[in-house]
Amino acid sequence: MVGPAWNYILIRGLFTTYTQNVWTRFFTPLKTVTIFLLVCFGIEIAQLFNLYDSTYDPWDFLAYVSILVPMFILDSYTSSKHL
Repeated sequence: MVGPAWNYILIRGLFTTYTQNVWTRFFTPLKTVTIFLLVCFGIEIAQLFNLYDSTYDPWDFLAYVSILVPMFILDSYTSSKHL
């Protein structure tokens, strides 16, 4: 659960002061959360179909949404204040 959240912080550059550059203009909050949810859900579906050796847990879907959506909301709010 914290892996996708930490990667969201790194990709969006939330660990440092806000800067506007090509990276932050491409990885908007909506685009970033969409990419992360698709990747996380894809990994869980791959586990469901035993495409690699791991344990499928349907609660992981809720875990990913429960951390990424609040981060997206906070990020959207704070990034709109910088515009």
